[in-house]
This record gives sequence, C-alpha cells and structure tokens, in this order.
Amino acid sequence: MVPARRFGPTRPELLPPGTGPFKADPVEVANSPIEVTVNGKEAEVINKVGWPGTHDLYRVDFRVRSGLPPGQATLQLTAAWIPGPEVKIPVQ
Repeated sequence: MVPARRFGPTRPELLPPGTGPFKADPVEVANSPIEVTVNGKEAEVINKVGWPGTHDLYRVDFRVRSGLPPGQATLQLTAAWIPGPEVKIPVQ
C-alpha cells in the first residue's frame, strides 16, 4: 500500500478533488490510469481509491512480482501517464 496525492477526480461522481471528502461506501476509484513500477518492472495495481474522509489522499495497493531480491527497491507511481518521483522502499 502506498499513499499518494493529486490523482484527480474519482468515480462514480467525477467531482474535482477537494470538493468534499472521499466516501467510504462506495469507495471512490481514481479515474486516471495508475501504474506502479518496482525496480523498473510493472507491479499489479490491485486498487486505487480516494482515502475515505480525506480530500486529496489516495490509497494504491499493488503486488510486487515474485523474485525481487530483498533490500531497497525503487518504486515509481505514474498517474495519467505522468510519472511521479521515485522513492525507495524496503523489500523482504
């Protein structure tokens, strides 16, 4: 799980971010395509939702490919084809 910001509107309502807090039922899914890479390899994005009760904080759950060696890995989120900064995460 990774928290992120500035993904834009969510479905089902497609309101601009900050219009109101994200709801929990139903969860609000980011409308933009979201990709996650770990050490340059695509990870499976499981969900990409607005964090309930916040105005511009999103939760992205993803699954790392098997075979990733333990230690520090480089993670990068891309939203609507715009890459964010790379961050380091620990991998066990």
